[in-house]
Amino acid sequence: MLVLTATFSAALTVTAAEAPPRAAVDPVADFLRAADGNDFAAMEAVMDRGGPDFLARVSHCYLRRVYQTPDGLLAAWMCPEGPARSRVVMGRVGRTAGNTVSVTVVREEVNERPAPERAGSAFAD
Repeated sequence: MLVLTATFSAALTVTAAEAPPRAAVDPVADFLRAADGNDFAAMEAVMDRGGPDFLARVSHCYLRRVYQTPDGLLAAWMCPEGPARSRVVMGRVGRTAGNTVSVTVVREEVNERPAPERAGSAFAD
């Protein structure tokens, strides 16, 4: 029995050593999943140092859509600004050299109409 246990243990060690490494974490995908669920703590956890400032800007907003453009990912947040106004914040989402997420606001616009109600995921058609 002792020999069988030692053999099994040795086989397990070899198998573990030969196993491929886990895939690298994709902070952009994690950020977008968290943004789609309005999980601001999870969003901040993968962001660079500018994260808290950006999150304060969209703290009462929801992720409306994510677009793949020739320049990378562009995400749009919809923000209610009262019963008759809304604000749209568009940001370029990317990965930094330090493997964190950076969001650069490229456009922010106030509209004189209410924000539409959130209707499911930002990734739905």
